[in-house]
Amino acid sequence: MSQLKYYDPITSTWKYVSQGVAGDTGIQGDAGDTGADSTVSGDTGIQGDTGITGDTGADSTVAGDTGVQGDTGAGTAGDTGIQGDTGADSTVAGDTGIQGDTGADSTVAGDTGIQGDTGITGDTGADSTVAGDTGITGDTGIQGDTGTQGGNLLADLVFNNFNLQLTIEPSTDEKASGLFWKDATVDTNAQGIGAPLFMAADGHFDTATGSSITAPCVALALESGSGTKDVLMLGVIRQDSWNWTTGPGKSSLIYISGSLGTLTQIIPTLEDQMIQPVGWAISDDCMWFNPSLMFATVI
Repeated sequence: MSQLKYYDPITSTWKYVSQGVAGDTGIQGDAGDTGADSTVSGDTGIQGDTGITGDTGADSTVAGDTGVQGDTGAGTAGDTGIQGDTGADSTVAGDTGIQGDTGADSTVAGDTGIQGDTGITGDTGADSTVAGDTGITGDTGIQGDTGTQGGNLLADLVFNNFNLQLTIEPSTDEKASGLFWKDATVDTNAQGIGAPLFMAADGHFDTATGSSITAPCVALALESGSGTKDVLMLGVIRQDSWNWTTGPGKSSLIYISGSLGTLTQIIPTLEDQMIQPVGWAISDDCMWFNPSLMFATVI
């Protein structure tokens, strides 16, 4: 008769039991309390034979846990594949990127481009028929002070390459243009403007005659009467009461006369009369006064 054995976890030994004739199965007693889990692992049983592989079950619908990634192999790079055809251009524009900062100005001037042909000048437009607005008139400036007439120079008057322009002939009767002695002392002059004058021993002017003691004539009166007066020393003078003859040579010469305070174009012939040209006729009522200091006396 064979014997059965079982493992007693309490004693941690294998035990044998005698096998007799099986009696009736007794009434099953109440289930005892479940014993505490053993804290000692039993020996691993001998692995049985591998059973026949069953049919492969349907794929699980639940994904298993991801395994730990293995090391990357150091494979050899494969050949580059043939480039595929370029796809058609997209018809949808991509978003515009953010504009970058403006770069610094270039310090190198670019090449000058080739000048294009000059365009054809267009037709001139018609003149506007509407007049523009008239601008506002500005304020009148303040009038400056009137300068002092005449006056004294603070330095010499230098003409350089320019000239002194005189009025020939004066436009008004008894007017002159030339060099004059201002505020001279005239002791006698009964004939008025244009009368011949000589200088006396006292340095004053008196009316001249052709006599050697009342000559030579060196000035013509520019004012009537005596006192502080202006006298003409050189220049042109107009007196409408004159009636001179003009022409070449001696025909236009004017002399001091034997009559007191008068001029003449007749050469003096009286004894002791001074023959002194004092100017020449420009017109019938105008003469150029330029007294000669070279004279002769009739004997």
